Amino acid sequence: MSALIFSTSAVMIKTVVSYTGPFTAAGIRYLMAFFFLFVWLHMRREGSLPHTHSNWMRFTIMGVCTATASGALFVALRTISATTASLAFCLTSIPTLLFSALWLKERLSFSQLSGLALAIGGSLLFFSPQWERGQALAIGLLVLFVFADSTVVVVARGMARTRRVKSLALTAYPIGIAGGILFCLGAAMEGLPRMPLSAWGILLGLAIVNTGIGFLLFYYSLRHLTAIKAYVVTNLSPFGTALIAWATLGERLLPLQVAAMALALAGASLVQSRRHS
Repeated sequence: MSALIFSTSAVMIKTVVSYTGPFTAAGIRYLMAFFFLFVWLHMRREGSLPHTHSNWMRFTIMGVCTATASGALFVALRTISATTASLAFCLTSIPTLLFSALWLKERLSFSQLSGLALAIGGSLLFFSPQWERGQALAIGLLVLFVFADSTVVVVARGMARTRRVKSLALTAYPIGIAGGILFCLGAAMEGLPRMPLSAWGILLGLAIVNTGIGFLLFYYSLRHLTAIKAYVVTNLSPFGTALIAWATLGERLLPLQVAAMALALAGASLVQSRRHS
């Protein structure tokens, strides 16, 4: 379910940023999602703030990194295809695995290291046919997205596995922090948005479904699964994004890129395979 939801994100974001600035769009997306989740928190009587200083520090780290990742992704999608951006979601599993080993003591096996090599090779092969001078900044932004998003996942896993913080709170508060940061940046740098009603509808869908519900499902899975195993959903997202981008945006994939995506996805899946002692 999460894979299906996330596969639509890049296409929807690319459509929205054609009407307004990337920071403004990202900020509104997260603030809408926060208000939706905050109402839900109060309906479930979980809206009070009894969290410790340590928890709020982690919420803040997640919020800042979410703002960094989303801002980078929204800006990058102004110049690159939705399918190219979607591969970044898959590659996020690589630093997630490394950070998990360092911070959460989830160790690497030989097969997982082999998967890293496959995933990196596939990503380089995927980008090579369409590399242009003007895309260097966009690719750099995707790298920033990958590392920032990985940090969010690992910090969230560290909190979720203790089960001391409810999934709704773990989802809502970092999103609220991220939305506030991005909206302030957007208002200062891009001004207030002027979008058609259709764009507002897409943004509302991004906020409620792709962010509110999608993130909640993902963070809930972190209570039961390691960061890497929970992130397996992103392995399926590029396929869905490629099909949606082909149908709605007219984006095409070369045969070499299809093979490269399959190689990268196979590598990322191997990275997430079960570790044998």
